Amino acid sequence: MKTLAWPCPAPGGSGEEFAAIAGPDDAPARVLIVPALFDEANKSRRLLAQTMRLLAERGVASVLPDLPGCGESLAPLELQDIASWRTAVRKCVRHFGATHFLAIRGGAILLPRGANGWSFEPVGGAAQLRTMARARTIAARE
Repeated sequence: MKTLAWPCPAPGGSGEEFAAIAGPDDAPARVLIVPALFDEANKSRRLLAQTMRLLAERGVASVLPDLPGCGESLAPLELQDIASWRTAVRKCVRHFGATHFLAIRGGAILLPRGANGWSFEPVGGAAQLRTMARARTIAARE
């Protein structure tokens, strides 16, 4: 597995983000993995790395991008919104030539309409907002 920079203008960002890449460069299929959002992304990182390794063993390339404000991104999270993440996903598709998607949990709300691929345990935007509101309430009490 290797890490590459890719062009991604985002609010408050440097104009590039990073992505983990696995599999053959000349693979006919390239899966863009759209990670879960927020804390779930951290909890699923190992699962996604293992998935990428298994895909590579089968000759399928995969890309796991850091979305602006998430992971190792330097862009401030508070400046990001659904639109900026959807734009980042579209830019990532074009840059890496993704042929399929694998969206995890809240990442499913970032997929383009008619995307070719799979959503694992998708969570809608309303559920994501409720989780964030609960977390904010708990944090305010502490």
